[in-house]
Amino acid sequence: MEEMMVDAKQIKRIVEKTLETIEKSKNEIYDIVENARAEVERVKLRLKEIQEKTASVIDEVDKLEVQDKLMRKKLVQVSKEFDRFTEHDIKDVYEQASEIRAQFYLKQQEEKNLRAQREELEQSLKKARYILNSAEKLISQVGIAMNYLSSEVNDAVIGENGEEAIYLGIKVLEAQEEERRRLSRDIHDGPAQSIANIVLKAEICRTLMEKDIPEGLKELEELKKSVRSTLQDIRKIIYDLRPMSIDDLGIIPTLRRFAQEFSEKTGLKVLVETTKLNSDVEKIIQIAVFRLVQELFNNIEKHAKCSEVTLELAFGIKYLSLEVSDNGAGFDFEEALEKAHIEQKSFGLIGLIERVEQLHGQIHYNSQIGRGTKVVIKIPVNREVMRDEFQHYKNTDS
Repeated sequence: MEEMMVDAKQIKRIVEKTLETIEKSKNEIYDIVENARAEVERVKLRLKEIQEKTASVIDEVDKLEVQDKLMRKKLVQVSKEFDRFTEHDIKDVYEQASEIRAQFYLKQQEEKNLRAQREELEQSLKKARYILNSAEKLISQVGIAMNYLSSEVNDAVIGENGEEAIYLGIKVLEAQEEERRRLSRDIHDGPAQSIANIVLKAEICRTLMEKDIPEGLKELEELKKSVRSTLQDIRKIIYDLRPMSIDDLGIIPTLRRFAQEFSEKTGLKVLVETTKLNSDVEKIIQIAVFRLVQELFNNIEKHAKCSEVTLELAFGIKYLSLEVSDNGAGFDFEEALEKAHIEQKSFGLIGLIERVEQLHGQIHYNSQIGRGTKVVIKIPVNREVMRDEFQHYKNTDS
């Protein structure tokens, strides 16, 4: 059988051309993101104005309704005791009643129109946010694709046995984590440092103004509190993007810290059991495990309605096993998966399965209504195991 030879230089030229096209498209997507963000802000501002106006008109309608009822009672009284009132009094009551009724109906119509505008703006805001979220997600995906294409893939030589396919999932994960690492570094060196300096400047202002402007000091104190809160939020974002403890301490201490913070935030009891970390477990696999745990715990917080969660992590020679269970409401897995594919919902469930498949692993759900859920995941500890497994299956097929 004649072998097909592939020119590596030709592949590199194709990849470079593809990257140029993606870069141009990325700039266009940035424009879409900015326009969508501006539209969201515009609609939010307009919606706020309409909401305030609607609330004011509703208040006026309520007051006019009370006045209208009072005037109707007065008309009834005039009709019953017609002889007691002069012609001028009767005319005056009817004119007042007519004027209030007219104002009442006009305000009701205005309220109806404002409610319609409010609903229309709410729908517009929902659509604008969807477009913005989709564009931002696309930017992230494009970044991952560019990182992937511009990395080791450019220099890869396609072998005749096709073993390179084994590395596809691990390469995608590496690209994703590299993007997170870059974002983490940029935020840490940029806005986090800037806000820390603002807190310091606020302290200096407090000292300088201590004897002169008490009210100004009060405002500066509030500013300092707000900035410190923002700084904490940014540091949390940094941790979520790339938990530094994974690089410094490894996966086990990081998971224990994550479980403790999750327990403090949700009030749920979290038990963590692990075996000793195998030195053969690649760092990217450790990070992948952390991302899987994040997603599993996120799903538990949203849907499980449980009081206790257990996380078990065991490291073998070739595979690691991750088990996460809860004592919550449970669900029908097959039904939920089918619904997720049909209705484009429950992306957390689909995302978990896809993550495990990228790692050439296996995932199994055991869930019963009212009896909780247990998720068991088995993945290779490194790409060498993936290669061995690939070679084994290849020889078996032969």
